[in-house]
Amino acid sequence: MGKFLQINLNRCKGAQDLLLNLIGMWGVEIAMISEPHDVPSGGGGCRAGAWFVSEDGGAAIFFSSSAPGPRPRELSRGVDFVFAGWGNSVLVSVYASPNRPLRVFEDQLRAISRKLDRFGNSRPILVSRDFNAKHTSWSGYATNARGRLLRQWLDERHLIVWNAKEVKTCVRSTGGSTIDLTISSGSTAARVSDWEVISNFESLSNHAYVAFSFANAPKRDLTRRWRPSGTPVSGCLCRIRKLAGFIVRETRVVRQRTARQVSRGPTRRNAHDMARRVRDDLRRISDSCMKRIGSRSTTRKRPKYWWTDEIGELWKESCLPRCRFVGKKRQLIKQGGRYEDIANNDELARFKAEWRATRIRARRAIWSSKETCWKELLSEADSDPWGLPFGLVTNKLRDSSGPLTAGMTEEFLAEVIAELFPRVEPFAFPPPDLSHDANRDRDTEVTEGEVRLLLDATSKRRSAPDPNGVHYHTLGKSTEVLCALYTACFREATFPTPWKETNMVLLDKPGRDPTTLSAYRPICLLDVEGKLFERVIASRIDEHLRSGGGRNDLSPNQYGFRVAVRRPTHSSACAPVSGTRFTGAASRSSSPSTSKTRSTRYLGPR
Repeated sequence: MGKFLQINLNRCKGAQDLLLNLIGMWGVEIAMISEPHDVPSGGGGCRAGAWFVSEDGGAAIFFSSSAPGPRPRELSRGVDFVFAGWGNSVLVSVYASPNRPLRVFEDQLRAISRKLDRFGNSRPILVSRDFNAKHTSWSGYATNARGRLLRQWLDERHLIVWNAKEVKTCVRSTGGSTIDLTISSGSTAARVSDWEVISNFESLSNHAYVAFSFANAPKRDLTRRWRPSGTPVSGCLCRIRKLAGFIVRETRVVRQRTARQVSRGPTRRNAHDMARRVRDDLRRISDSCMKRIGSRSTTRKRPKYWWTDEIGELWKESCLPRCRFVGKKRQLIKQGGRYEDIANNDELARFKAEWRATRIRARRAIWSSKETCWKELLSEADSDPWGLPFGLVTNKLRDSSGPLTAGMTEEFLAEVIAELFPRVEPFAFPPPDLSHDANRDRDTEVTEGEVRLLLDATSKRRSAPDPNGVHYHTLGKSTEVLCALYTACFREATFPTPWKETNMVLLDKPGRDPTTLSAYRPICLLDVEGKLFERVIASRIDEHLRSGGGRNDLSPNQYGFRVAVRRPTHSSACAPVSGTRFTGAASRSSSPSTSKTRSTRYLGPR
């Protein structure tokens, strides 16, 4: 799920500086921009993010460095439009100048249609456009020639407009209009959510911010909402210890469902189905208790280097006169006032003057702060060139090519996975026949005390949750469910398949050739239910080995993976024979060598 922001900057330097700062403060990942002031050098490969700009610089798409999904790429560009690929989706940013004739506008629509036909109708399409076109279907004003052409073009392409009539995206002193449109294809409509015009924030431009969320891939749940007026969604995992009562109430349903599963008897897929159901229920409980942290883009970022508390206060002060001006003008229009009466209204003129003055002060404060920071950087570069200037240069030179697998081909990635996880022929061991064993129920039953003892030893490590957001503390309130599940696994002599499924992340080994298969190491995060079951198995094996019958199953030279069993040192092993076979060996050194050879470490003394 990507967070989008759409805006027309009117070639204003202050508006672009404010936008880039709000992208970090609000957690925005992709910005669809019309009329940007300038584009930083480096284009799509700059460290701050990826810029894709049209040929004349009228339209742009900005991807922040924390944008989710695969690395974006430029698909095509022309005059006043640019196409960018983001995963399987096609993003289009367009700007149609109102000063160009209607014939040029028609040619622009034809050029965009030809580009869209190249990608086909199967790919999701999202278009952000400032067409300067008015139509009654998305604007409250009368339809003009551009609006009729655009409406016909949208109907032919089966595209949907998300704008509402009563919400203005462009506010001027002479009036307002809805000309900043968000358009999507029919297959993309289910992926767009939380569309809104942020009219209560000053953008230092006469256009308002348009915010919405867009899913790069189809998702079942698109109800998660983000509001830039508050803190973005962040995690609350540290409060899990306070949720015991809620988890106990929620696990009653899970406990009853698991009891019904156990009462059906040990079928072949019973343990696998139970493990999948318990995992889904624990995930639902954790999601209900606390919000997920998600990707790094959802966290609050530091503001720009030139942002100060004074600029923040001036920006907030400029938002209030804007709201007063827009609200008063809307009130006069609803009362049926004429244009002359509205233009000559004293209160409206006063709100307009206050709004203009606060905008000018905010722009000047931004320019002054940037100039001051630049002078300080130059002064520091003269006094300490290895300080902040050196750090800024090294950050620019750092590779920003995305994840490690972004530059791999599918064939090479498959070879790396096959090298790390070689495929072997499955060999199914026949389950032991325990039908005639009198201690069958006692040996296969997992008690609640056994699970709690292992959970107490594990929860002290303050480990992170699993990929499903389930923590060990959550398992501590569901011990009855886990006991029933683990008992079913022992009776069926199986390890459930859901606990073996994971998402793998590759890390490179420093100093290795990246073209070789052995230059990577995998990281796989597993479910906490499966890891706890492994601890139950390990504790029972250890208990068996320490018992009287288990000691006879191992060689006396087996020292590894055994609790409270130490390997004798080299000196103690050689002490009985130091004066008999090796004459004078003990007198040559007052402190016998205790170095550990490879055979001594792994095989023990001979």
